[in-house]
Parts: sequence; C-alpha cells; structure tokens
Amino acid sequence: MKRIVALFILLALGCMQATYADKSTDEFQDALRQLQQSPDDKALREAVIGAAQKLKSLPKIPEDARRALARGAAAFETAQSAADYLAATVEFGAAMNAAPWWSDPYFNRSLAFEKAGSLAQAAAAIHFYLLAAPNAPDADAMQTKQYKLEYLAEQKSKAEAAAAAAQARANQQRQQSAAVLNELKAMVAAVNYDRGDCHTQMVDRGDGAQFADGCTWAEYSGRNWHSDRALEGNFVFDFSDAAAVRLGFKGYGRNALAFTDLVGTPNGPTLNDMQWECPVMEWNGTKSVEKGRKPAWVRFSSDIRWFGWTCETTDPSANPTVKYHYASYKAQ
Repeated sequence: MKRIVALFILLALGCMQATYADKSTDEFQDALRQLQQSPDDKALREAVIGAAQKLKSLPKIPEDARRALARGAAAFETAQSAADYLAATVEFGAAMNAAPWWSDPYFNRSLAFEKAGSLAQAAAAIHFYLLAAPNAPDADAMQTKQYKLEYLAEQKSKAEAAAAAAQARANQQRQQSAAVLNELKAMVAAVNYDRGDCHTQMVDRGDGAQFADGCTWAEYSGRNWHSDRALEGNFVFDFSDAAAVRLGFKGYGRNALAFTDLVGTPNGPTLNDMQWECPVMEWNGTKSVEKGRKPAWVRFSSDIRWFGWTCETTDPSANPTVKYHYASYKAQ
C-alpha cells in the first residue's frame, strides 16, 4: 500500500513539473512573439529574458544570432571611427533580436556603444546583459560600470543641451542683428551726412594751432554747433561688415570709408539697443590702424536724420559742467 501511495505522489509531482514546464515554455514563446513584433520595446525584452530564466534550460542559440555576433565582432575589431563602432552595434543588435535571452550580444553591444560615445545606450545594453546573465562572474563590476556610464551620459546630455541652447541663442541673435541692420539700412540707404561739432570758442594750443573747446551739457543743447563745410555730404553708413555698421568719412570718389567715427553693433531687437563704440586708432609707421574700441555716447532722431555723439564719456549728463567734444551728423 505504501509503495502505491509513494508511486502516486511521484506521478503527481511529475505531472506538476511538466505542467509548470509547459506553462513556462508558453510564457516564453508568447513574450518572444510579442518582442519580435516590437523589438524596441524594453519591457517586452525584459519579459522575454525573465521568461527564459524560468525555463529548465535556456533555448539553443539560433545560427542567425551567432552569425550576427561574429559580424559584429569583426566590425568592432576593425573599427576606426565612431561610425564604425555604431555599425558594430547594428550587427550585435541583430544578434540580440535573434536570441534576446543570450547575454553575449548585450555585452558586446555595450562595448561598441561606449567606443562610439553613445554612453546612455551602452548603459542600457549592460542592463540587459545583467538580466540575461545575473550570475556572471563580472556581474558586480558590470553593474558598477552601468552606474558610471549613466552618470557620464547625464553629464554629456546636459552639456549637449547647454551647447544646443547656446547655439540657438546665437542663431537668434544673428537673425535679430541682421533684422536690425536691415531696418537701419533701409532708413539710411543713399543718405549722405554733413558733420559738425559743438564748441563755444577756439582755443590757442600754443604752437600756432587752435582746437575747439567743446561744450557743457547745457551748451550741447544750445546754438553752439558748427558745420565742417570742407567735408559736407561725405559721411555715410557702411554695411560691408555683416555684424556691425560703420559711420564715417567716405571721401571723394572712394568706395570704402577713409576713416570711421562710430561702429554700431546690434545688442537687442531695436535700433535703440544698438551698442555704439569709437575706434581707437594707432599709427603703425605707415598708416593708422584700429587697435580697439571704446564705448560712445550716442543720441539720434527717430528717422536717423540726425546723430549726436561723443567718445569722451558714456553719460555726459552725470558731469554737466564738464566740456566734452561732441560731434553730429545731419542728413543732407
């Protein structure tokens, strides 16, 4: 009687094990079919690997997977550029899709992605490697590497985002600057200016020459402007520089400026945001060359028919009793 009971128990256990094995196989085959339809679905890939781990033994590696792994190894070994390493990841990807429970393609794919600089993808490949080979001798080391790659990928992503934002701002600024310069160009096209200066008297320099004494803030607003008739009509805006505009003396019959009084650079969306500077000139032995620039104080009418400016201060009203040398441009 005891033998009959024991035999019955063994038969029951065998049936239970067979039922469990059949259930595990069905679960694996079902997950595998779904993954084959959506190979980029990470959750389905995790499900296939998990279902494979429940099988009594892992499925046999298909020959297509072995072939793709070998091709990936050849591509990796001969790679000389990031593009070459990415080509290797394609072959390793084919291997992991043909045998998603196999750990080798994930391991090799992580190496190739790392070499290509695709750190987030390298970390993701290690994640699947560890799922497929949880008891691998290098599991702890690979887990640590995954964490490091995730951190480096985050830092790289932040740097790339910052660079992209900076580039977008630079592009926007270039477009904005071009729009401002085009607006100014449309207003002053073919306009020539007379140049004048503000002074109350000419002062003897001591060597027989004289110079203008300039104007205070109150005198600037008075009747102290004098035109340089010798240079009338020869001051123009020059737009040969794509990033800035120059205002200066063109000279008789010249195609370019003989000298520059002011340089205007767009610094915002409107003409009022223009940053104006005076060139700092230096004699190099044969000619005057621009060695730098200094900020200028500039005021102009809304139609750009009149300019007033000085290179000696950026805020003349702060020292209203100081005489500064102001110049002006008036459209003909």
